[in-house]
Amino acid sequence: MRRTNALTAQLTDIALFLGGRAGASLCGRLAATTGKDTLLRLLRTLPVPRPESVPCLGVDEFAVRRGRTYATILVDMSTRRPVDVLADRTAHTFAAWLREHPEVRVVCRDRAGSFREGAQAGAPQARQVADAWHLLHNLAEAVERVVGRHRAGLREPLTVRADRDDTRPPAGVRPATLGELDVHGRPRRLAARTRERHQQIHERIERGDSLRVIARELRLSRGTVLRFARATDVEQLLVAAIHR
Repeated sequence: MRRTNALTAQLTDIALFLGGRAGASLCGRLAATTGKDTLLRLLRTLPVPRPESVPCLGVDEFAVRRGRTYATILVDMSTRRPVDVLADRTAHTFAAWLREHPEVRVVCRDRAGSFREGAQAGAPQARQVADAWHLLHNLAEAVERVVGRHRAGLREPLTVRADRDDTRPPAGVRPATLGELDVHGRPRRLAARTRERHQQIHERIERGDSLRVIARELRLSRGTVLRFARATDVEQLLVAAIHR
């Protein structure tokens, strides 16, 4: 099918902004009916821009298939734009990319050991720093643990009179114990996460999965999985989680 250069440029812009399916829908509204596969082919004909100098590099992993296949995305922290995608998240692959880009002076990463090792091997001249999201996330977890240790010194939440019918939990719902609530009477995230993790691990054990497989799927250490597996009752874990 022949198109003018102007129409081809317009369709390419639509594909860049909306992708295949949404772009095809818009083209139909604009009386320029085009299939999603055609728009994707136009995208594939575009030249791939070579990344320019990246002195400050951000690195993180993402799931191609959760629990099975992971890849790595590299971002220019100055422009906040992706510069490359690596096929896996191994230290060897990351180090090889860094050797081809000696201009990298700062590597912004999470606490993954593979990225640390890759940066040390591929860019020993670069300074490694923690990204802001993981700093705040780790800080929140640390504060939560400290508050849990000093739970006894905090003011108890206000309680409603027990003789009111609307304070009773629905049938089949276990009421939260006092230690599982924060100072405002809301469920604590640590206790909820412990219950969810205990359920996930024991469901997989009943399914016949090994501890190694469970640890890989849930991205936990084998010791953590073993500790949850040995606890037949989640209350055993909640005592440690609440006062940790």
